Amino acid sequence: MSQQCAPLPLSSPSLEEVETADLRNQLKSQQKLVTAIERRVGRSLTSIQTYLTQLNQAVHDSSEWQINIASMAAELQQLGDLLADATLLQKIEAGKVTVQLEALDLHLLLDCVSRHLLAPKAETPRLICKFPAVLPPVIADRDLLEEVLTDLLGRSLKCSDPDVTTILEVNQLESQITISITAQRFVSLGERDFAPEIALCCKRVEVQNGAVTCQMLLDGSTIVAVTLPIAD
Repeated sequence: MSQQCAPLPLSSPSLEEVETADLRNQLKSQQKLVTAIERRVGRSLTSIQTYLTQLNQAVHDSSEWQINIASMAAELQQLGDLLADATLLQKIEAGKVTVQLEALDLHLLLDCVSRHLLAPKAETPRLICKFPAVLPPVIADRDLLEEVLTDLLGRSLKCSDPDVTTILEVNQLESQITISITAQRFVSLGERDFAPEIALCCKRVEVQNGAVTCQMLLDGSTIVAVTLPIAD
């Protein structure tokens, strides 16, 4: 007599295996981030040393001396910003940043972060805003979201060429709102590491139950998109 063969249940990964895979992915991301930060810090220190050497050589040339002082000050500021970002990122990772989610009026928030960046009508605009007439409220932390958008807009305008326009756009798809910033660059010309900045933005948005994506376009410009849930 033939016996019926019962199908074997498909094995699914255990909770422990899933958690282990997540931890491995997080570790890989952290390693990439640390490597990027190390490169950035190393280049900054090398540049500062170069400026110091040039300062010693330009003691009797006041104009050259001032140029090197300004360059070194800018490099120190960038290094300070990088270390501040890394410190904040570690605080978020450790759960030491308080998150207060609430329904936010997106029009008011976007106006707050962009109003001072809009050029007078007589000048060529460096920032163009494209918002629907009506936007639903989103669930987010006001301070964290404002910091992310202010940081991204500031970096895009600072690092892009003066004659290139940055676009701030908002779109709604079902139960989500996407705020996208399209810019020529988000880091200085010749800088290839966007990892520390985008990692910090990702973490600041992830703790608000949102997501960040980064896409390079064919013309070389970059879109950074922040997606957040719509308030019920």
